[in-house]
Amino acid sequence: MASGDINMGGKISLVGFSELDGASLDIVRKVVGAFAERVSRQDRMFEGLKVTLKELHKRVKGEIYEVHAHLFKEGHKFNSISTDRNLFVALDDALKNVAKEAEHAMGKMMRK
Repeated sequence: MASGDINMGGKISLVGFSELDGASLDIVRKVVGAFAERVSRQDRMFEGLKVTLKELHKRVKGEIYEVHAHLFKEGHKFNSISTDRNLFVALDDALKNVAKEAEHAMGKMMRK
């Protein structure tokens, strides 16, 4: 794990979030932790979650955040990317979208 990575337990890691202020980082940890807990309760095949933050543009009026979510489940990796001026909106969208992606793909696999 790189020096800026934050490990939230064996299955969850945050990359690029170490530059955030303490209050924002606490919110990110709670949101990601609650998401991972919900996914692992619903699906015993949950293997891990990696969330990466990239600041695309720093401007006077604010940054643009890009959040990548990678969900590992049943030997598969599901990905989602969301971009927004609000970090928490981007994070929420990325997590919701990666869950939908995994659910859709696993549903297709089950039907085969």
